[in-house]
Amino acid sequence: MNEQIVSAAHDRVVAMDAVRDVVEQLISLTGMQGDAVHVMRHVLMAVVAILLAWLADVVCRRLVLPAVMKFTAHTSAKWDDIVFNRDVLVAACHIVPAVVVWLLLPLVFYQKPIVEDLLSRATAVYITVMTVRLLLAFVNASKKLDMGDGQRTSTPQYFHSFCGVLRIVVVFVGTVVAVGIVINRSPLSLL
Repeated sequence: MNEQIVSAAHDRVVAMDAVRDVVEQLISLTGMQGDAVHVMRHVLMAVVAILLAWLADVVCRRLVLPAVMKFTAHTSAKWDDIVFNRDVLVAACHIVPAVVVWLLLPLVFYQKPIVEDLLSRATAVYITVMTVRLLLAFVNASKKLDMGDGQRTSTPQYFHSFCGVLRIVVVFVGTVVAVGIVINRSPLSLL
């Protein structure tokens, strides 16, 4: 098992070195030399990562979100219109670009582990906050599931109370996870 992990890490470094070499060769073709090539490589790869994250955001908001909204509108079930409403889908769309950046950070800053670690933690905190926002939007949307008949019986009241408790639990767990990421400790040890 350890040999497989070491082999995967080695393959990752080889792939990153290959990408670095190709980018540096392309930059050298413009006439740059010396340390400027390394700086420009970091800048160029960071710009590519940002552009890919932006593209992921555009695809998610302009293609996926309308497609899911249109699909749920044409189904006979009403629960999917409520659970997959616009607020839930927009909250999910906020996570996608951050995941793209988080996945590309090792490629951009693999020779600068301190910068990679700081940016990776910041991105992980952002993903955690946006995941909490997504879960809260989902809980808020699900509160409307039982409101079809307009009557106030004990079951809808229990369900609303449960949703309120669930919101508190989601925020608490999200806060613990975010603090754990910031201080580089396991969230379970913080509990």
